[in-house]
Amino acid sequence: MKSKYGVLTPELEELHQLMVNHGVKEVTMESTSIYWHPIWRILEDIEELKLVNPYFIKQLPGRKK
Repeated sequence: MKSKYGVLTPELEELHQLMVNHGVKEVTMESTSIYWHPIWRILEDIEELKLVNPYFIKQLPGRKK
């Protein structure tokens, strides 16, 4: 199993298939500029796909800044 995946469509599809095979039902991604769009399209059939603003995540208690 790979620990890093690229950003090309075949690599993202491989990551998606791995997630499906392992029963992943929830994914949260940071919204960084426009770079989340292709990943979102590949993962859009995940049950709970969330897009979050990194600014708000950094403000949560217990998070490193």
